[in-house]
Amino acid sequence: MLPPDVLIFDDKMPGDGVECGVAMRPLVNGAALHNFIGRPVTLVGNVISVNPKGISFDLKTSDMQIVIVSMRKPLTEPISGLIEVQGIVQGRNSMVCDYYMAYPDTISESYDQELTNKIFTLIHSLPNSWVDE
Repeated sequence: MLPPDVLIFDDKMPGDGVECGVAMRPLVNGAALHNFIGRPVTLVGNVISVNPKGISFDLKTSDMQIVIVSMRKPLTEPISGLIEVQGIVQGRNSMVCDYYMAYPDTISESYDQELTNKIFTLIHSLPNSWVDE
């Protein structure tokens, strides 16, 4: 199930009049954040430090970039390890978190950063026929 903030309701499906839609959150790496300022993205990385008040944390992305992730509300639980963050890019190395999901240790141990970067490169090298440009 998608988090509530991912859903958008400003599009109508043709012919049925029912409002629905899902915001696109492309998978990005740290080096590409500057191309998505003001837009929603998905970022995967390892937590390297957490602000003591829980208002932000530093994330090391698969391409070894450090991204500062600001929380809309302070964290209520400790976070560590591999994490997926969905949010809005604020700058070259910062974003505001809308939703996060910590991966279990079994996934963290087998996470391949190099493969993630190859996937990112492949995804962004192919034309997207679903988007009008």
